[in-house]
Amino acid sequence: MRRRGSLPGPLTPRGLTSIPGHLETVETANKIDRRYKAWQYLRSGANFMEIGRQLGVSNKTACLDCWAVLDELKEATQATADRWRTLQVQQCQALILAHWTTRRQKASADVILNAMARIAKLYGLDAPAKIALTDPAGLRPYGTLSDADLEAEMQRLAQEAAPRLALPGEVVVSRANGNGHGVIGGPGGGLL
Repeated sequence: MRRRGSLPGPLTPRGLTSIPGHLETVETANKIDRRYKAWQYLRSGANFMEIGRQLGVSNKTACLDCWAVLDELKEATQATADRWRTLQVQQCQALILAHWTTRRQKASADVILNAMARIAKLYGLDAPAKIALTDPAGLRPYGTLSDADLEAEMQRLAQEAAPRLALPGEVVVSRANGNGHGVIGGPGGGLL
């Protein structure tokens, strides 16, 4: 069953087409064409106000048209990814079966372990259990850094970033402003 507001068929490089056997009215064909044009304008960098003005519809309609195309793209991409994932898993399983009888040999064991690792990646089984923000070295979580350590880290980052912020021929220095905050200054002590 089709969701309300979704397009009636799959996307093709030439535009939007209908489901085979579906009788389209001129209104439906025009809506599909408008959605495709809205999507092209959005891809070229136009905002919804510009798209609406170009197509003679409201900003909201332009937005809804673009979202409808994005929904269709998401569904088509997800279906393709699911099929590709299934194919990859089947190929890995075939490799495992082909090498299973000689699994005690190093080469076969490597093939089996690599195929098993690939299956785990495809299913997201090896995803990290928790992601924590750490210092740039990846050693300590930011939550455990003292205020002095955070201040020192801010100073280090400001000094590291200062040369990248300078204009050609400009000398940039980084210093603390007395309130515990780093300030990046330009020539003569002015702020950048």
